[in-house]
Amino acid sequence: MNKDLVTEFSTEWIKYSEYTTKKVPFGDEYIVPKKNSKPIKYTISEVADQMIMDYINIGKAFEFEKYKVKDMIIEFVNNYGLIGIISYMPLNFNYISSEKIFLNSNNDLGMEEIWDRKEYLEYFFPFDLKEKFKFKGNDITTIRDEETTDEEVFWGGSREFSIPFSKYYAEKIEDIGIIANRVYNQFIGAYTFDFETPYIERNFKGLDFFKARNITINAKAGNTHFSLQWVFNSLASALDTILLVKICDKNQPLRICKHCGKLFIAENVRAEYDTPQCRNQANVYKSREKNK
Repeated sequence: MNKDLVTEFSTEWIKYSEYTTKKVPFGDEYIVPKKNSKPIKYTISEVADQMIMDYINIGKAFEFEKYKVKDMIIEFVNNYGLIGIISYMPLNFNYISSEKIFLNSNNDLGMEEIWDRKEYLEYFFPFDLKEKFKFKGNDITTIRDEETTDEEVFWGGSREFSIPFSKYYAEKIEDIGIIANRVYNQFIGAYTFDFETPYIERNFKGLDFFKARNITINAKAGNTHFSLQWVFNSLASALDTILLVKICDKNQPLRICKHCGKLFIAENVRAEYDTPQCRNQANVYKSREKNK
């Protein structure tokens, strides 16, 4: 694994101490910070390995064991925070300052390509829009919260950058599962990719279009040298980037255990099983098959 590259994910992120689920009337279920929860800052690089495995496992369950997905997403959000879909989706980076929000025609959630700004914000603030924004004609004002202003929560980032850290911000549980499922399938496409097949016959399974979205890379001056600093506008774009780093590593550190099927980070290039127990059980089964 290219450790140096991953450790440059120096971007800090925000999660809240507690989350809860809420339903819109006759509609979808969202996950949102609890009323009195507190923002907690953490560094993405410190949890990158476990976070990408948890995320891919959500995507896998969304496809094969959907009854598990809600609990898995709640656990993920409690560990890492909401994934920032509001900032992840738009093509126009300054979407809060724009009257219209533009999305890809083939976006993950099957949403309309063009949104009115207020309508787009209502999608992610279905319970407390007026607590966060004031609208006057075409103008919009972000209301500073007395307990945690945007500046306090995210050290001077743009409004677009810090909106997902609002305690009023919410994401549909289903939406998180859909995006995680797309990432899972891209991981499987890379994991099973056949490099022996001639280029013209290859089935890329979407990998040729897979790219991390809405990120910038800066040169950061340290004590002795410059290093890369990755800046993400959403946790979803950070997760895309982490997966790209993993699948482009020639040692393929992110693997699927040949015995139990779980994801794991390989500590060496020959590892095929996530635990010694799985390796031993696999060897027992092989021995039994030989002796039949």
